[in-house]
Amino acid sequence: MELVKERAIVEEEEEKEPERGLDVKTLSEVFSSNDHTMELLKERDANPARSGAAAHAVGQAMKMYREIFNTKKKLEDRQQSPASSNLLPPQPVRHPRACPTLTTHPSLPSQRMRMTSDRSMPLNVP
Repeated sequence: MELVKERAIVEEEEEKEPERGLDVKTLSEVFSSNDHTMELLKERDANPARSGAAAHAVGQAMKMYREIFNTKKKLEDRQQSPASSNLLPPQPVRHPRACPTLTTHPSLPSQRMRMTSDRSMPLNVP
């Protein structure tokens, strides 16, 4: 009987513990709070060299968390981006009666195209 009660107490304690892990929102809040704290120190410390050194040291210590944040943010942005970003770039419009003009192909910025009445010819123009 006591064993059952002890298990129930342990299970209740486990349920109350917050979920551990770092997400984009949590890291953003940490960085915001940290930035605010460092600004307060810089503004109020009579020794600017000391507060600057402290801000630098904290910034260096937070690098690993910035890397985690950047990785998670990129992954989150990719998951939220529209499917249209996977489409090919637009192709130039080729009209059969186009007058000769010099245009740039949108997907190949270094290659210039000369439009002729019946075809396009690449030119070696820098």
